[in-house]
Amino acid sequence: MMKKCIFQFFLFIVCAITYGQTTATYDIVFTSNWEAHGPLPGPSAHFTELVGATHNSNVTFFEIGGIATPGVEAVAETGADRTFSNEVNSAIQAGYANQYIKGPNLFFNGSRRTITIRDLSVNSNHPLVSLISMIAPSPDWVAAVNSISLLDDNNQWVSTLTMDIFPYDAGTEEGTGYSLNNPATNPKEPMFNIRGMYTFNNQKVGTLVFTRTDAVAVDGGTIAGGPFEFTVGDGIADNVSGVTLDGNTGTNSQWVVTDDQRNILGLPPTPEAVNFDEAGVGTCFIYHLSYEDGLTGLEADANLSGLNGNYDLSNRIEVVRNAAVVVDGGTIAGGPFEFTVGDGIADNVSGVTLDGNTGTNSQWVVTDDQRNILGLPPTPEAVNFDGAGVGTCFIYHLSYEDGLTGLEADANLSGLNGNYDLSNRIEVVRNAAVVVDGGTITGGPFEFTVGDGIADNVSGVTLDGNTGTNSQWVVTDDQRNILGLPPTPEAVNFDGAGVGTCFIYHLSYEDGLTGLEADANLSGLNGNYDLSNRIEVVRNAAVVVDGGTIAGGPFEFTVGDGIADNVSGVTLDGNTGTNSQWVVTDDQRNILGLPPTPEAVNFDGAGVGTCFIYHLSYEDGLTGLEADANLSGLNGNYDLSNRIEVVRNAAVVVDGGTITGGPFTFCVDGEVDNVSGIEVSGSSGSNASWVVTDDQGLILGLPPTIEALEGVNFDEA
Repeated sequence: MMKKCIFQFFLFIVCAITYGQTTATYDIVFTSNWEAHGPLPGPSAHFTELVGATHNSNVTFFEIGGIATPGVEAVAETGADRTFSNEVNSAIQAGYANQYIKGPNLFFNGSRRTITIRDLSVNSNHPLVSLISMIAPSPDWVAAVNSISLLDDNNQWVSTLTMDIFPYDAGTEEGTGYSLNNPATNPKEPMFNIRGMYTFNNQKVGTLVFTRTDAVAVDGGTIAGGPFEFTVGDGIADNVSGVTLDGNTGTNSQWVVTDDQRNILGLPPTPEAVNFDEAGVGTCFIYHLSYEDGLTGLEADANLSGLNGNYDLSNRIEVVRNAAVVVDGGTIAGGPFEFTVGDGIADNVSGVTLDGNTGTNSQWVVTDDQRNILGLPPTPEAVNFDGAGVGTCFIYHLSYEDGLTGLEADANLSGLNGNYDLSNRIEVVRNAAVVVDGGTITGGPFEFTVGDGIADNVSGVTLDGNTGTNSQWVVTDDQRNILGLPPTPEAVNFDGAGVGTCFIYHLSYEDGLTGLEADANLSGLNGNYDLSNRIEVVRNAAVVVDGGTIAGGPFEFTVGDGIADNVSGVTLDGNTGTNSQWVVTDDQRNILGLPPTPEAVNFDGAGVGTCFIYHLSYEDGLTGLEADANLSGLNGNYDLSNRIEVVRNAAVVVDGGTITGGPFTFCVDGEVDNVSGIEVSGSSGSNASWVVTDDQGLILGLPPTIEALEGVNFDEA
């Protein structure tokens, strides 16, 4: 059967360092993890010689999903590499490969668990590495990597590369265990991953590490900040800020600014030193460069691709330079306005007009008398100033281009940054309404254990200093959602509220208040009102009890026949709690008994019907647990398990009846001896059979009918 598989391996790049040179030297270390897959196949367990090649993308020596070459087949089945080396040499002659790699093997009869190949020279024309080793003994299993590039995405040599190696089947020989000389797979199958198959679990069989040994490590580091967007050409300085550099290494350091084609625009001492307002419209990028002496190509108007030497670039930060557009906030007319606020009556302006504004974006702005932004309404008429409190505010119209910053509630107009213009302003005066005071409440804080059936009511809460026409106590959750509106704090039993934290407030308010209802949020109150301080009520969880899970049954007995009817094999698992009790109920959940164990109950005397076995876990203080009570009357911190059914059936009356006829006496003389004339009366029961025994009661035969009985030849007995 054709096996389908996906080539899987995990590649972890520990650190990538780029170089401009065209050759590099690496040490390769393979470390075994085969032992993690269970017992090894005896003293002969080993990885054969680690062989492979450096090459380019014009040749692939093996790949998952491909058919193994004769050379790969020989390595996979016996570890022999002569044919494989010939395949590599052919690729070398064609210019596709550069060199044949041959490292040592790894036997497990000593302490060594690594294969090391030192000073492997790789050039940029053949930057790929393929390696393979037989997992021996085995039918055709290998540890392998295919066409691993030692150049990074910027075409620079990596400093260190670490890979997890997994087992693969070459598809050339049958077998699922550690064995040699198995039947050939005919036809060959594609190579496939055997991770989690045969003798292998899902772990790696080894780790392969490439470490460059011929260069000084430099790292451009990681820069953070931005991205940045400026409107340029408007005479306002456009300098970046807050750019940070971390993790850089190397003798020399330089900040670089390029255009979007990586052409070098400038080499500033810091990113903050550049004023992009004079750079014209476009997009540029900031990099940090670390390098060693001898670097060439680092100059204005050159391209980063022309850098040559031992260097590394950081990530980049984008700087977008937009053209300035002429904007005009326009002229607004209407007002001034004056309202009495805080009385629950909507206070909206009307008749405000706008004329002469220009710009891509438009926004109405309301500020206080210090120019702090109070709101950003879609229109002036959308603002209800009744909730704004006493004071003076101003309405503006703002026109602006994309990229404006600082336009948010609580910010100041002086912090706007970008291409914008404000209109004239209209004054709105907000006068005070009737003063209400929610007062000051004292008491608590309170802390209860809830859910245990014990009433949890606060006490001793006092109210002082409240004023206003109307008064209401309010209970909220910790998000200020209204849970209840009790007449007094003491009226609330928090035991049924669940675990959490809630707060008690006193509310004073004038007529016309809206939003005062259960499930609403205090933020939705609208009118002339005031809330007191709050008192915290912490509702802690009761001890968690679990009746557990019982298993066994269901059971069915014939009761009233004098034979003990006890259940057996009932098990209990997962129960928690201070106290434990077995409970037997009828089918209406009335408690019939409280036995120490289910097995202690003899159901034979219980009469016909159906009952149920439960396990009960509970904490001290439980009430209602007594014979003849109902489970619905339990009160306290408790939990019942699932239930097991016990069906109690009535005993069936059976009667063997009375038989007449005989007795019979025969001579065993070779003549047929059959009984006849036997009759039965008064028998009852679901099943019937005739029985023939010897004088010791040993059953000699079981004829099913009278006809069969009369057909018995006793001469042969």
